[in-house]
Amino acid sequence: MDILNQTDCKGIGLGLESGNDATLKLIGKGFTTFESEKAIRNLSNIGIKSYGYFIVGFPWEDENQIRQTLDFAYNLSRKYSFKAGVVPYKVYPGSKDFRKIVGENPSRGKIDKLIRFKSAALTHPNDSAEIREFLKGRERYTVLHDPEYYNPSTIDPQKIVWYIREFYLRSRFS
Repeated sequence: MDILNQTDCKGIGLGLESGNDATLKLIGKGFTTFESEKAIRNLSNIGIKSYGYFIVGFPWEDENQIRQTLDFAYNLSRKYSFKAGVVPYKVYPGSKDFRKIVGENPSRGKIDKLIRFKSAALTHPNDSAEIREFLKGRERYTVLHDPEYYNPSTIDPQKIVWYIREFYLRSRFS
């Protein structure tokens, strides 16, 4: 604790990923929601703000588990000096799920079919070759939620986005 105070630490980011213990176990996080909350409480008690990052829409998750994660994140932000970020599950190159979809050595055409990237930082949407190179360099390919090709979640991606939007609105206006 003294070391944090000596370094003038004001905040810590935590990859909490889920508010569901079964999901935490499946992704190998090595901690439970109880332990997450305890860590956040301890940080808050010594005046350090924490930021938690969550993912919803894992392939095995149902809507109940998504709501559980969002409720967990919301409740932490109401109780402690805590802010949560929530994103939908995505598949990245190098991950087991990506290899299951495209194999070990995917063709450029197969990767192109999977690419979807949106970022305010990349303001030139017509520069698709530049964007592809940027993504390739940083391995930031994401899988399209295309029902004809692959949908990693059993839940409609639009519904997942709706849940996330609802979470941010609830967090902001309550």
